[in-house]
Amino acid sequence: MDITELRRQQLLEAQRQRVFETMAQGGTLVQILLQVAIYIETFLPGLRSSIMLLEHNGNRLYRMAAPSFPKVTAIDGVEIAKFAGCCAIAARSGERVMVEDMHHHPCWETCREFL
Repeated sequence: MDITELRRQQLLEAQRQRVFETMAQGGTLVQILLQVAIYIETFLPGLRSSIMLLEHNGNRLYRMAAPSFPKVTAIDGVEIAKFAGCCAIAARSGERVMVEDMHHHPCWETCREFL
């Protein structure tokens, strides 16, 4: 039996339970999404997860949960037309955007200073 895989499964189950507990205890949307983002990062080690809210008119993005990113408020509420980060690209295209190296990927060029 691979004890590492067993431990990983236990961590995943514990984090999944935290998501459900937060929901059952009447957690806010931000609290629930934070637990979901942490679960994603637990499930895929090395991944940095962020969940953004797209304004109903589709013009602005708001940070909802990003546990492994710096607490940068400069991008919160930014117009997606003026922001070239991965979240804005995903919001405009409706497609998932995955980046292996934020320091060198072109979609982070205009906001690399926040990294």
